[in-house]
Amino acid sequence: MDFLIGAGPQFTVINGLPTVVTNPNPVTDKIPPCFISSSFQLVCPRNDLRISAAGRVSLRYRFEKSNLALSYDHLITGGSGFFAGAKSDVARVQFDRPLSRIWTVYSDIGYSRNSREQPPTASETNACTPTLPCPGVVANTYSFDYAGAGVRRKFGRAFQLYASYQFNYLTFDSSFCGSTGPCNRISQRHVGTIGLDWTSRPMRLD
Repeated sequence: MDFLIGAGPQFTVINGLPTVVTNPNPVTDKIPPCFISSSFQLVCPRNDLRISAAGRVSLRYRFEKSNLALSYDHLITGGSGFFAGAKSDVARVQFDRPLSRIWTVYSDIGYSRNSREQPPTASETNACTPTLPCPGVVANTYSFDYAGAGVRRKFGRAFQLYASYQFNYLTFDSSFCGSTGPCNRISQRHVGTIGLDWTSRPMRLD
C-alpha cells in the first residue's frame, strides 16, 4: 500500500480576457487588438495572474491478485474548452485484476465538478466577436461522470491487445439554458475502443 497527500499554491495566468477600458489612447499592438464593442465601449485584452490552493490525495493498494487505486484532486484546470479556466474537483477509482498469465481485466470510474474560474461580466459578453470569442459556454458549472471497463491480452513481451467500453455523462447547470426557453443541457456518449500497445525494451542511457 502507498498513500500520498500534498497541497500547495497554484499560479494561473489567464491571457486575453476582454476588459472595458477608459484610456482614450489604448495600445493597439496587442494580439488581439483593442476594439469597440456593440455597446460602443472600448475593449482591450488583459492578462490576469491568480494564486490559488491545489491539493491531491491518492491511495493505492495491491491485493494478492488485484490492484486498487483511489485519488482526489482539487486544482485550477483549463476548463476543457467549456470555460476559460475552472475550479475542478476530480475523483477517480481504478481497479485491475489478472485472470491468467496473459489476460487482465480492468475498470475505471471517475467524477469531476468544474466551476467557472471567472463568471462572465456584461462587458465580456458584449465584447464577443469572431476574433475574440466569448470565454467558453454560457454556464456556471458542469460535471463530468464516466465509467468504463476493458480487457487486455499479452502477446509476448512487447505487445498487448486491448478492448474497452466507456460511458460518459456530461451535465451543465441550469444557467446553461439562460432565458431562451427549454434546452438540452445533458449529453451522454458511449465509447468503444480496440487497440494495440507496444512497449520497447529498456535502453541504457549511460
